[in-house]
Amino acid sequence: MLEVDNVTYVVDENLLRLGAGLVAVPKDTARFGRAPIDDILPLGILDTDWIPIVGRRGWIVITNDRHLRTRPVEAELAIAHKLKVVHLHGKVGGQSAWAQLTRLTARWPAIENQHEKAPEGPWWFSVRSSGTAVMEFAPGTVER
Repeated sequence: MLEVDNVTYVVDENLLRLGAGLVAVPKDTARFGRAPIDDILPLGILDTDWIPIVGRRGWIVITNDRHLRTRPVEAELAIAHKLKVVHLHGKVGGQSAWAQLTRLTARWPAIENQHEKAPEGPWWFSVRSSGTAVMEFAPGTVER
């Protein structure tokens, strides 16, 4: 069983179906509301509560919540706590867990490369259909 000290990636509550499949393969991946991090990141935890926890622990969150990058409070917390984000960009976030997993695994080498190049946050790694992009947190901006 995965120990808390061995977690690298955590799957946000908004991707629980993806998380269910993803935790079965990489041995360093956990998901909100499930062991071994269920006491630390329970289901229903607010963004403003989990961002400092994930950032402090140096974990990388996998999410489809694009607003974390621009909402003033969340983005400022992310910067302050050096949050590292892998973001499923575009409509895939609302598609099937299979579509999400396919997108994520196709870009997994790039994700690991980003982590190796920049082990300290904050960073936002956008996983897109056409590739990847490293972005900055932008508190208070409007996304298109």
